[in-house]
Formats: sequence, structure tokens, C-alpha cells
Amino acid sequence: MHTESLDTMNAIEIRWKCLVPEFMRTMDIYRSDNYDKDYRRLGSVGPQDTAFIDRQVNPVQTYFYYLIINNAYGQSIPSARITGMLNANRKAQPPLELKAEAKKGIVFLNWKRPTADTRGYYVYRSEMNIGDSLTQLTDIILSDSLEVIYTDSLKGVNSLSLAYAVKSVNTSYDISPFSEVVYVTPNLNVRLTTPIGLRTRFSDGHVLVTWTDERENDRNIVGYNLYRKFLKVDGTDSTSFILINGKSTDNSLNYFDDSTVVEGKTYLYSVESFSVADNKSPMSAPAQIEIPVYKPVSISSLKVARIKNGVTIEWNKTMQPDVKEYRIYRLTKTGSPVMVAKLKPDAESYLDKTAPKDESCFYAITCVNNDNIESSIEDWVGAEE
Repeated sequence: MHTESLDTMNAIEIRWKCLVPEFMRTMDIYRSDNYDKDYRRLGSVGPQDTAFIDRQVNPVQTYFYYLIINNAYGQSIPSARITGMLNANRKAQPPLELKAEAKKGIVFLNWKRPTADTRGYYVYRSEMNIGDSLTQLTDIILSDSLEVIYTDSLKGVNSLSLAYAVKSVNTSYDISPFSEVVYVTPNLNVRLTTPIGLRTRFSDGHVLVTWTDERENDRNIVGYNLYRKFLKVDGTDSTSFILINGKSTDNSLNYFDDSTVVEGKTYLYSVESFSVADNKSPMSAPAQIEIPVYKPVSISSLKVARIKNGVTIEWNKTMQPDVKEYRIYRLTKTGSPVMVAKLKPDAESYLDKTAPKDESCFYAITCVNNDNIESSIEDWVGAEE
């Protein structure tokens, strides 16, 4: 007698050789999962049969078999006992229709059994924080029910959002992939940490705003909202706070480069932290910064000469960015400075036909930027009579 695992049939085959006794009618096959007791008859075969297939088996479980011959005069004693085992050949399937419901301090989970050979489950949970992954929450939960219910106590949990998934284990002791992941927002009184250390620094037309990254201390925080408002000259509020690091930016960072500031304005910044469930902390103490006004530099390469038709002025074009025009000024000993021309920034010369001929004239050229800020006159270049 011997047994063989029929993996493709999910069965165990029992084979034997037997000298058929006189008047033999049938042979009964018995099985138990205990060597010493609880054997039950699986079926009967005829005198010429030499095999029986047992399809009611689970993988990786030891079964014990013996045979009894029936003839016209009664039954034989049981044969020697042999063992059989179906190899672990079935892949486990993930649980179905996982659902989660949060109540105060508790999360109720329920799911459906995926296959008939499922013997148990493992529950996994994540607190939905930066860098978190699903971690095993339970030991194996043995169940043969079509619908399984599990209750998770949130004692000691300090999270505003939770994720759950379940794996199943079948009778082949194979563990399935994760079920679908479900998310819940537990009804917990969790207060997010407010960012501190808000700092501002102006450079090259930008304001760099920084603050302490509280995610290292508060794992519920997934990002920050940064707000800005204008201040009046007297220091009072002139606008409401407006969010400036919206969805188009990476708001998980603890800094922001504000490139939309305007020279001469005073700004107030404040930041708050938020969670996956969009809970928000109180806003931080504000940080104030005044944006300085930067004037362009006047042209210093003037060459002035008096000719028959007036005064010629020549210069090298400025290399400064954002200059939109030149303004040419004339000064005489008997009068105040007078603007005599406005030119485009690609100009390199000008003829002042209105220059007085009977007195000395002095000239200067200023630059005006796109914000209409004009450079200061520091030197005059003269054209002597």
C-alpha cells in the first residue's frame, strides 16, 4: 500500500496490491486525521480495483488510511495503516469586500471569505503618516465563516487617519497578497502641532520663508499651508491672509520661495500644519518683512559735445535688466534741471536741438525700470560754450 499526492486534482490517491480472496465482494477504505481513532469509511471499491482517490482533503495535513475486505463470510481485520498528504499547491486569494467603520475609540472591520480553503487572516494597519507602511496588527485569526468581523481598539493611537488591509491564509499555508486598502478617520481628539521658528529673508527679488519641520515630532502632519497678507504704511492690516503654496507646489516642505513680492511693500507671513484628513493646527506667530526698493543706476558713460545744430550726447547702453526707458535731463547755470527727452533702452545717442547757445549746458541720463522707479542723478557732464 502507498499514497500519492495528486496536486492537479487536489486529491490523495491510495494504491494497493491484493491477492483477491475467494468470494470477495468489496473493499472499504477508511480515513482519519488521528492515527489511533475516529476513522470513518470513505467508500468501497470492487475486487479488481487497486486504487481509490480521496478528494476531500486539505493540503499540508496528514491523513491515515486502512482497508477492510468484505466477503461472503464477513470482514477482514483492518490492514496496516498508511499516511497520506496533499502537497501545498494552492495559492491563497485576498479577502473580499473589506470595509471599515470608525466610532469613538474603535474601528469595526468586516470582509468576506475569498475561497473555501481559507483557514485564517492577518490584519494590517497604518497610521497614514510620512514614511509609514502597513504593519501587521494581529496574530492569525482562524475562521471558516463566510463573513468575518474584527474590532480594532484605538487605545494609544494618536493619528487622524488610518489605513487597513487584510491577508488570508489557506490550507496550503500560503499567504495571499493584500486586500484592497480602506481608509477611516477615527474620532480622536488629536491636536496638530503648530510650526514654530518662522523666518523670512529677502534676496534678489525673492522672499525665502522657513520654519521648523514638526513632522519629526508629530507624525500626523503631512504638510504645511503658508499664508501671506499686505500691511499698510502704518502697520495695520490691509488684506486678509491668502494661501500662497497651493496644490501646484510641494507643501510637504518646511520652506517656500515667494517670488511674487513687490518692492516697497510690507508683508506678514503665517504657517499652519495639516493632516491627511485635512485637520489643521492653529496658525503660527507671524513673521513680517519689508521689501526694499531698489533703484536702477544712471548712465555714467556720457560724452557731450556742442555742434552747430545743438548738443550731441552719446553713451553706452545699460546692461541692467528690466530698464524700459532713458530720461535725458539738461541743467544750465541759470535754471533748474529740465527733462528734454525720453528714449527707448536701445538708444545710444541724442541731439539736443533746443540747447541754449549762449550759456553752458550740463547733461545726465537716468534709467527707469518696469516698476517706474527712476535712478538718481549723481553726476552732470557739461558741454562748454
